[in-house]
This record gives sequence, structure tokens and C-alpha cells, in this order.
Amino acid sequence: MSSDSKVSAGLLRLDSLQILRAIAAFAVLVFHLGDSLVRDFGMFATNPFEIGAHGVDMFFVISGFIICYASKDSSSSIEFAKKRIFRIRPLYYLLTFGVFAIALVAPQLLNSTEANFVNLAKSLAFIPYEAANGLVQPLLFLGWTLNFEMFFYLLFAICIGLRHREIVVGLVVVAIALTGLWVDFGHVIPDFFSRSIILNFAWGVAVFLVYKHMPSLIAKLRWLWVPAAVFILMQLIWPIPLSGEFSIGVPSAIILLSVLPQNKISGPVGDGVKLIGDASYSLYLVHPYVIQACVKVIIPLLGGGILAIALLSVLSIIGSIVASVLLFKLVEKPSNLWLRKHFLNSSGKTLVGDQTAPSGV
Repeated sequence: MSSDSKVSAGLLRLDSLQILRAIAAFAVLVFHLGDSLVRDFGMFATNPFEIGAHGVDMFFVISGFIICYASKDSSSSIEFAKKRIFRIRPLYYLLTFGVFAIALVAPQLLNSTEANFVNLAKSLAFIPYEAANGLVQPLLFLGWTLNFEMFFYLLFAICIGLRHREIVVGLVVVAIALTGLWVDFGHVIPDFFSRSIILNFAWGVAVFLVYKHMPSLIAKLRWLWVPAAVFILMQLIWPIPLSGEFSIGVPSAIILLSVLPQNKISGPVGDGVKLIGDASYSLYLVHPYVIQACVKVIIPLLGGGILAIALLSVLSIIGSIVASVLLFKLVEKPSNLWLRKHFLNSSGKTLVGDQTAPSGV
């Protein structure tokens, strides 16, 4: 069997990918829960789960791989762009309009989000801008990662007609990141998109190239995820003075590479984690608002004691998972299938890249 045939085999699903996506989304959830314990309860001086923020690095690595993997046979930039738009925009738009409506009628429920129509338009168009709090983020604040996702999709769409498009797009990403290290553009948009975090996409592209061209090598690396995972977990105690795309992104790429042969994972626990992986895009976008909803209810009722903290932690985790699964089943998946069925030339069938495309974080 050729390497191309091996990539095509089982294209509809990679269970190991789904589990990694669930881990990445849960890491970001725990980070924001820790942030709430610091900000709302004063439980810690600093967030004890700071490393969880780097779940975004893992998301971007997975995205770099999955876009190459799921688009292996694509030759149309338009069709590729449509699939990405159908996958990302419906849920993001729904939640963005929801946050904007809350900012209009009950701004006290939000921390710093303002009902600004210009910012709404920029958020919907994935255009970075500096918010009132000084951060570059859209109305749905975690949507900043989607700005990077859409930028990567644009680069990939431009390169899609090239013979060695994966290599080209990977090199372009590296060149943009290097330019960002050397050049201060003095403008939000180019400064934002040239941040070194985009190197994670290049790591994911590199994983795909190894997966495609050296499948026999991957079979020999199936346990390499163990030292890579230990390396990441050690940073809970001994943080490494490197940016996330190196301290977390590179070992995440190694983990992804080594678990790819494990395509079928079954059992109740495996199935449950895979379901969270399916819903990881929803989980990533909705969990901060579930956490804040719990805070707004629990503190007036129970104050800031240990009971309130324990209840917040349990309800935030369970509520975020339940909300994300419901959003996945009722909004995310149906909207994607409907749009593909009515606006794509090909079948409305959803490939793994469209079921699991990140947020992105």
C-alpha cells in the first residue's frame, strides 16, 4: 500500500486525535477555573493551573495536522474555504451574538465586554482589534484563537493548488513567525498574525508530512508520547523559560505523532472522552461563560468559602461538558451538515477534519 493510500485509509476518524482534543479543551477549562479561583475567591496568589492555557498550543498543532490530513485530496480553494467557514462560523456567530445581546441588556453579567457595533463587525470578520481591556480579543474573547485559525486556513487555501502545498504553507508560517520576531509593524493586525504562536501550525504540518511519507517510522514511535507527556506535566512544578510553542507545542507534536497509529479506541471511558473530543470546539468556546454563570449564582448564595469553591469547581466542569455536548449535537454538527449539503458541490458527508477542526482553541 502506498503512503497516500495509508493516509486515505480510515480517513473518516482518528480516535487518538479526538482524545487529544478533549485533553486540550479540558486543560483550557481548568486554566479558566483556576483564574476564577484567584480572581473571584482569592484562593491563590496566582493561577495554579497556568499551564492549562497552553492547551491552545496543542489545539494549533492538531489543527496544522488535521487540515493537511482532511484536505489531502482537495484541489479547490473555494471548496476548502467553504468547509472551513461552515465548520467554524455557525457556533461562533451564535455565541458572539449571544454575548453581544447580554452586553446590551445586562452588561453587569460580563466582566469587560462592551456592546460596540464596530467591534461586533470586526469580531464576526475575524479582524483583530484592541479591546477596552487592552487585550487583542473579539467580543467572544476566546475567539482570538479563531483569528489565527482563519489566518492559517487562508494561507492553506492560497497554497492549495501547489504540488507540495504542505511544505510551502509550513515554510510560509515559519517565515511569518520569524518576521514577527524581527519586525515591529506598529499595527494591531500584522503584529497579531505574526506572533510566534503560529509556529504550532507548522509543527502540525510537519507531523502530517512524517505521517504521510514515513508511516513505518511512526509505528516505532508509539510510546514516545510518554516522555513527551511527562515533560509537559513537569512544567507544573518547574516551568521552562520558553514560549508555549516550544515548551508545549513541540512535545504536543511528538505526542500527536506517536499516538496516530492508535486509530480505534473503545470502551465506556474511551467513548466518553471521544464524545468530549467531538464537542471540544463547543467546550472551548462556552466554558468561560458557564464558569462565570456559576460564580454569579454561587457567591451570593454561599459566599467565598470552601463549600462554594468545591461547588463551583464541580458545577463548572460538569456544566461546561454538558453544555458543550448539547451545543455539538444541537447546533455545531447539524449546522455543518446542513450547510455542506446545500452549498457544497460534493456530498454533505462530514470528514474528520470537519468534525474535529479546532477552534480552535
